Amino acid sequence: MLLNALALGLIFIARFFVTSQAADNSHTGIDDDFPDPLNAAQFDTEMSKHLHVVEFYSPYCHHCKALAPIWKNAWRNFRDEGRKLNISFAQINCVESGDLCHRERITAYPAIKLYGPNGFIKDFPLAQKRNLETLTNFARQEAMNADNFDTGFLKSQSHLLKGTEFLSLLAGNAEGPHLVSFWPSKNLMTTDDSSIEFENCDDCHSFQNTWTVLSNKLISENFTINHLNCESEMKICRELGFSDLTEITNHRADRSPHVVLIVPKKKAGNLFYYEGDEHTVRDYEDFARRTTFNAQAPTVSNDVLGQLISEPFQMKKSPGSPDGSIHIVFRYEPDTVVQEDFDILEHLIKPVSNIPNAYLHKSTDDLLSFSHELFKSMYGLINYNPGEEAKLPNEEFFSMSAITQYPTFFMFKQGSTIPNIFHGYSTTEMRDFDLITEWIEQDSLPLLNELTPVTYLKLLEYHPELYHFMAIQLVNTSTEAELSRSLDYIENFRLSAFDYESIRNDYLMETVAAERKTKDEAVRAMKAKHAASADIVKKMRDEITHEKGHRVLLTFLDLSTHDWLLAQAGLQPSDRNYRNGEVLIVDKKSCSTYVERDSLGEILRADTPFAVKDTLSRLSFPSRYNSDTIERVQIQGSNRVRFSVISSISEHGFVGYVLILALIVFAVRVPKMLRKISNARKYRSRRDTTGLLGKEKSKD
Repeated sequence: MLLNALALGLIFIARFFVTSQAADNSHTGIDDDFPDPLNAAQFDTEMSKHLHVVEFYSPYCHHCKALAPIWKNAWRNFRDEGRKLNISFAQINCVESGDLCHRERITAYPAIKLYGPNGFIKDFPLAQKRNLETLTNFARQEAMNADNFDTGFLKSQSHLLKGTEFLSLLAGNAEGPHLVSFWPSKNLMTTDDSSIEFENCDDCHSFQNTWTVLSNKLISENFTINHLNCESEMKICRELGFSDLTEITNHRADRSPHVVLIVPKKKAGNLFYYEGDEHTVRDYEDFARRTTFNAQAPTVSNDVLGQLISEPFQMKKSPGSPDGSIHIVFRYEPDTVVQEDFDILEHLIKPVSNIPNAYLHKSTDDLLSFSHELFKSMYGLINYNPGEEAKLPNEEFFSMSAITQYPTFFMFKQGSTIPNIFHGYSTTEMRDFDLITEWIEQDSLPLLNELTPVTYLKLLEYHPELYHFMAIQLVNTSTEAELSRSLDYIENFRLSAFDYESIRNDYLMETVAAERKTKDEAVRAMKAKHAASADIVKKMRDEITHEKGHRVLLTFLDLSTHDWLLAQAGLQPSDRNYRNGEVLIVDKKSCSTYVERDSLGEILRADTPFAVKDTLSRLSFPSRYNSDTIERVQIQGSNRVRFSVISSISEHGFVGYVLILALIVFAVRVPKMLRKISNARKYRSRRDTTGLLGKEKSKD
């Protein structure tokens, strides 16, 4: 008995010891080959070799413990790929290496940061969840980001700007574009000075590196890069709305540098604020270049437009690159245009620049004929099937869509033969800023849009009243062979969209013709009944609205990087494995169903343009077909509920949103009202039973 008890005791102690060790090592995940945290000496040596994604943690931190298995899984899954990309994951235990963490300005755990041979580069985005996909995608994208390579030898080309100099530039004395950053500092002479301590500005040190790289990139393009100390130039910073950089009013609030652009050749309207959510070198470059371009709105010819539209589609872009260019062209007649007509361009600089990869131009070329040639070329592309009857351009539809007078706006997109013409019937429309920006915004997406965790909801919720369906082309760029096949699928996908557009044109024209017929019959009936002339004329003047809906939003998703997104969006049952070339179609209006099979019940694929075109047509225009044979699949999980609620509210328009607002206000105020009623009742009850001296109230 004693031996048995002793044996059981030893087993218990051994298990306790193993469990304790496992718990102690739960963050670093020490097992076979998972690396130990780096110490200070190892850190400097390792960082000098290549790019690293580094986690600074404390073994006593609850969030760090929760991240531990995720971090270990990311290290294991990305290890081989990381070797090829020259980037790896590393950890620092801030209890064991406190001096190192202090040196690297670690103030919270866990802190995930990107380092290169020349030191700290940037933080892992705070807005992103920390999971396997986001960690590995961050490493993958940063490994391919050219801005992260060999920046240590760069010296900042930014020049310190005094307040009077800034005001001179603002007065219209700039000879070229000036990109200016504003800092919560008093004596920042050069923006690469790492000895400066910024108070309540966690982003300042990473932004120093960004600004150094940016200044070296843009200086060769006639940009002047400047910086200004807001603690020295308080009045200017406050006038610009940067009061938070002049002094600390809330010690809990974090601060960040601000950036503005001053464009040349303008004495007014020459200042533009950077208002983007991202703060990478690429984002600031794009802001500076396109805003400067759009402020000039250079003249463009039909030949140049043709080249811009026909640029080939690039699937494997650098991280963050836009999906395709958009060109908005102000077309005017030199002999009849007046200066007031050009004023609208000044107001469009900012909204157009806020659209990714959108450019503003002027032109005196015959854009109407150019648009007509594009329209006809679309029909040349969609006559791909010799077994089908030849498809001819619907000239009546084009004429209806092209009714306008000059000046007006045209919109062209890379890879698209579908022109878009603003209906400027009079001076009133051409000087209506809201009307023009609405026209631009409703068609401000490229022909093809990449689906990512960041863009999915934005695209799904983008104007469902116009874009009834979102078609998703699944691609795979993991190998050269898969990439080549993906490009073929994308081309068929694009042709199917043009083919669908021809059917949509016919449908819209038939709808207009039916409304015209109904109107004519009503006028004839009124005449037969000898109705009053005024009533007949009023009926004849009834406007026939041209429907703008039944559009399809074209997207693609790379299975090699974001295959998990389909399950998260409720589009992938547990037993479904998607493959390169397959196509999904999501109902944007209801956000509750999607389609994965064609009318024959086969998996929908883009091996040819026909199946996708046919499926889209049957979904959008069921009355044109004998029966609805398209099977719809329910979107699974909480996403379906969320999207259905959003859709239900949207369907009721303004009234729906007012009702929701009223319910929110009601929900907030009801508890307060109930408390007041309860307190009043208690007060009356006390007044009814006792007087000021606590005696029972006398009865009459």
